[in-house]
Amino acid sequence: MRLFYAITIDPSVVKTVKYYQHLLRKMSPHGRYTRKENFHITLYFVGERPIEDLPFLQQVLNTLRSKSFTLYCHGISSFKRGLYYLAIESHPQITELYTNIATQLSHEVVDPHYTPHITLGRDINIDATSIVVQRFPIEVNRISLMESSRINGVLTYSELAHVDLIKGE
Repeated sequence: MRLFYAITIDPSVVKTVKYYQHLLRKMSPHGRYTRKENFHITLYFVGERPIEDLPFLQQVLNTLRSKSFTLYCHGISSFKRGLYYLAIESHPQITELYTNIATQLSHEVVDPHYTPHITLGRDINIDATSIVVQRFPIEVNRISLMESSRINGVLTYSELAHVDLIKGE
Protein backbone atom coordinates (compact mmCIF):
# COMPACT_ATOMS: atom_id res chain seq x y z
CA MET A 1 0.00 0.00 0.00
CA ARG A 2 1.29 3.47 -0.93
CA LEU A 3 0.40 5.71 2.02
CA PHE A 4 0.62 9.31 3.19
CA TYR A 5 -0.78 11.61 5.87
CA ALA A 6 -2.71 14.58 4.50
CA ILE A 7 -4.86 17.59 5.13
CA THR A 8 -7.93 17.15 2.97
CA ILE A 9 -9.42 20.17 1.23
CA ASP A 10 -12.95 21.41 1.94
CA PRO A 11 -15.21 21.45 -1.16
CA SER A 12 -15.57 25.25 -0.97
CA VAL A 13 -11.77 25.60 -1.22
CA VAL A 14 -11.58 23.00 -4.01
CA LYS A 15 -13.45 25.49 -6.24
CA THR A 16 -10.76 28.10 -5.64
CA VAL A 17 -7.94 25.61 -6.25
CA LYS A 18 -9.66 24.45 -9.43
CA TYR A 19 -9.85 28.07 -10.63
CA TYR A 20 -6.07 28.51 -10.35
CA GLN A 21 -5.51 25.12 -11.97
CA HIS A 22 -7.74 26.26 -14.85
CA LEU A 23 -5.59 29.38 -15.35
CA LEU A 24 -2.50 27.16 -15.44
CA ARG A 25 -4.15 24.73 -17.87
CA LYS A 26 -5.02 27.59 -20.22
CA MET A 27 -1.30 28.44 -20.39
CA SER A 28 -0.21 24.81 -20.78
CA PRO A 29 -2.92 22.36 -21.85
CA HIS A 30 -0.43 19.48 -22.23
CA GLY A 31 0.30 18.62 -18.61
CA ARG A 32 -0.90 15.90 -16.27
CA TYR A 33 -3.34 17.79 -14.07
CA THR A 34 -4.46 16.69 -10.62
CA ARG A 35 -8.06 15.55 -10.42
CA LYS A 36 -10.06 17.80 -8.07
CA GLU A 37 -10.93 14.73 -5.97
CA ASN A 38 -7.20 14.35 -5.25
CA PHE A 39 -6.46 17.90 -4.05
CA HIS A 40 -4.82 17.77 -0.62
CA ILE A 41 -1.83 19.01 1.37
CA THR A 42 0.62 16.19 2.09
CA LEU A 43 1.73 16.24 5.70
CA TYR A 44 4.03 13.26 5.40
CA PHE A 45 4.67 10.74 2.63
CA VAL A 46 4.98 7.28 4.19
CA GLY A 47 5.59 5.28 1.00
CA GLU A 48 4.98 1.61 0.33
CA ARG A 49 3.94 -0.31 3.44
CA PRO A 50 2.38 -3.73 4.01
CA ILE A 51 -1.21 -3.84 5.25
CA GLU A 52 0.12 -5.15 8.58
CA ASP A 53 1.54 -1.66 9.28
CA LEU A 54 -1.90 -0.01 9.19
CA PRO A 55 -2.67 -0.36 12.94
CA PHE A 56 0.61 1.36 13.85
CA LEU A 57 0.08 4.10 11.25
CA GLN A 58 -3.45 4.66 12.57
CA GLN A 59 -2.02 4.85 16.09
CA VAL A 60 0.35 7.59 14.90
CA LEU A 61 -2.64 9.38 13.35
CA ASN A 62 -4.49 9.27 16.67
CA THR A 63 -1.63 11.12 18.40
CA LEU A 64 -2.06 14.11 16.08
CA ARG A 65 -4.89 15.66 18.05
CA SER A 66 -4.30 19.37 18.20
CA LYS A 67 -6.34 22.52 17.77
CA SER A 68 -7.72 23.31 14.34
CA PHE A 69 -5.92 26.10 12.52
CA THR A 70 -5.93 28.11 9.31
CA LEU A 71 -3.39 27.91 6.49
CA TYR A 72 -3.13 30.36 3.62
CA CYS A 73 -2.31 29.81 -0.06
CA HIS A 74 -0.38 32.70 -1.47
CA GLY A 75 1.02 31.86 -4.90
CA ILE A 76 1.88 29.38 -7.61
CA SER A 77 5.33 27.84 -7.67
CA SER A 78 7.06 24.78 -9.07
CA PHE A 79 9.46 22.02 -8.18
CA LYS A 80 11.85 20.45 -10.65
CA ARG A 81 10.48 18.61 -13.68
CA GLY A 82 7.44 20.85 -14.14
CA LEU A 83 5.42 20.06 -11.01
CA TYR A 84 3.31 23.16 -10.31
CA TYR A 85 1.57 23.78 -7.00
CA LEU A 86 -0.23 26.30 -4.87
CA ALA A 87 2.20 27.39 -2.18
CA ILE A 88 1.15 27.36 1.47
CA GLU A 89 2.45 29.99 3.88
CA SER A 90 4.61 28.70 6.69
CA HIS A 91 2.70 27.87 9.89
CA PRO A 92 4.08 26.43 13.14
CA GLN A 93 1.29 23.86 13.54
CA ILE A 94 1.82 22.24 10.14
CA THR A 95 5.55 22.03 10.86
CA GLU A 96 4.81 20.55 14.29
CA LEU A 97 2.46 17.93 12.80
CA TYR A 98 5.04 17.00 10.16
CA THR A 99 7.81 16.67 12.77
CA ASN A 100 5.55 14.67 15.10
CA ILE A 101 4.81 12.11 12.36
CA ALA A 102 8.44 11.90 11.21
CA THR A 103 9.64 11.39 14.80
CA GLN A 104 7.12 8.62 15.45
CA LEU A 105 8.21 6.85 12.29
CA SER A 106 11.65 6.80 13.90
CA HIS A 107 13.48 5.19 11.00
CA GLU A 108 12.41 8.12 8.83
CA VAL A 109 14.37 11.35 8.44
CA VAL A 110 12.88 14.77 9.11
CA ASP A 111 13.21 16.74 5.86
CA PRO A 112 14.29 20.32 6.61
CA HIS A 113 12.96 21.29 3.18
CA TYR A 114 9.38 20.14 3.79
CA THR A 115 7.19 22.40 1.62
CA PRO A 116 3.44 22.19 2.23
CA HIS A 117 1.55 22.65 -1.03
CA ILE A 118 -1.39 21.60 -3.19
CA THR A 119 -0.25 19.97 -6.43
CA LEU A 120 -1.97 21.41 -9.49
CA GLY A 121 -0.22 19.34 -12.15
CA ARG A 122 2.92 17.65 -13.44
CA ASP A 123 4.92 17.80 -16.67
CA ILE A 124 4.03 21.45 -17.20
CA ASN A 125 6.74 23.31 -19.07
CA ILE A 126 5.88 26.99 -18.77
CA ASP A 127 6.62 29.98 -16.59
CA ALA A 128 3.48 30.55 -14.52
CA THR A 129 4.79 33.51 -12.52
CA SER A 130 2.28 35.74 -14.33
CA ILE A 131 -0.61 34.05 -12.50
CA VAL A 132 -1.43 36.19 -9.49
CA VAL A 133 -2.97 34.29 -6.59
CA GLN A 134 -5.21 36.18 -4.21
CA ARG A 135 -4.28 34.89 -0.75
CA PHE A 136 -7.04 32.56 0.51
CA PRO A 137 -7.58 30.51 3.69
CA ILE A 138 -7.78 26.75 4.21
CA GLU A 139 -9.34 25.69 7.48
CA VAL A 140 -7.55 22.64 8.88
CA ASN A 141 -10.04 20.62 10.93
CA ARG A 142 -8.94 17.05 10.19
CA ILE A 143 -5.87 14.96 9.39
CA SER A 144 -6.20 11.84 7.25
CA LEU A 145 -4.23 8.68 6.52
CA MET A 146 -4.55 8.23 2.77
CA GLU A 147 -3.84 5.50 0.24
CA SER A 148 -2.65 6.26 -3.27
CA SER A 149 -3.69 3.62 -5.80
CA ARG A 150 -4.73 3.22 -9.40
CA ILE A 151 -8.34 2.22 -9.94
CA ASN A 152 -9.07 1.36 -13.57
CA GLY A 153 -5.90 3.22 -14.50
CA VAL A 154 -6.93 6.40 -12.63
CA LEU A 155 -4.79 7.73 -9.78
CA THR A 156 -7.08 7.77 -6.75
CA TYR A 157 -6.48 8.94 -3.18
CA SER A 158 -8.67 7.19 -0.62
CA GLU A 159 -9.03 8.09 3.02
CA LEU A 160 -8.35 5.07 5.25
CA ALA A 161 -8.74 6.85 8.60
CA HIS A 162 -8.88 10.36 10.00
CA VAL A 163 -8.70 12.33 13.20
CA ASP A 164 -10.73 15.47 13.80
CA LEU A 165 -8.82 18.39 15.25
CA ILE A 166 -10.14 20.26 18.27
CA LYS A 167 -12.12 23.35 17.29
CA GLY A 168 -10.33 26.56 18.31
CA GLU A 169 -11.83 28.78 20.97
